Amino acid sequence: QVLTNIFEIQILTRFGISPNFNECIFCHRVGQAFDFSFKYGACLCPDHYHEDERRCHLNPNIPYLLNQFQAIDFETLETISLKPEIKQELRQFMDQLYEEYVGIHLKSKKFIDSLADWGQLLKEENK
Repeated sequence: QVLTNIFEIQILTRFGISPNFNECIFCHRVGQAFDFSFKYGACLCPDHYHEDERRCHLNPNIPYLLNQFQAIDFETLETISLKPEIKQELRQFMDQLYEEYVGIHLKSKKFIDSLADWGQLLKEENK
């Protein structure tokens, strides 16, 4: 599932979409408990949460992870381990990103989603 999220966040640029998960869109501070704003296509720090009443109210780990995923090298993947609830929230947020910015539910997205199932099957076969 993590592989799927990394692939999805990196391929967004092919659609002309480059969400900023690194800094606050207003004050450019980094390393904060960010939340994401679809209105601004970027993160808000706690001092600027009020700028978008419809912000996503994400677990602060989600923007942090997505920032890492945007630049990750695929050789690093074996060392990534996430809690199931974080994986689920990532999955939901990635779906929101695609619906909001790409504007369509891609047929190929179903294939991308199925990568997690294939990964699990491969792990079971290798045991």
